[in-house]
Amino acid sequence: MSAKQWKTEYSYYGTRIAKGLGASPEEADQDARRQLEDKKILKKRCNR
Repeated sequence: MSAKQWKTEYSYYGTRIAKGLGASPEEADQDARRQLEDKKILKKRCNR
C-alpha cells in the first residue's frame, strides 16, 4: 500500500469516527491512528 493510500484511509477513519460517534477531533485522530497501526500489524502478519 502506498503512503497516499494510507493517508486517504487515515483521514477517512478520522472523519467517520468524528461524525459517527461525535468524538472530539483529538479522539478521532487517536482512534484513526490506532486502526492504522492495527492494519499495519495485520499486514505484516499476512506477509509472513
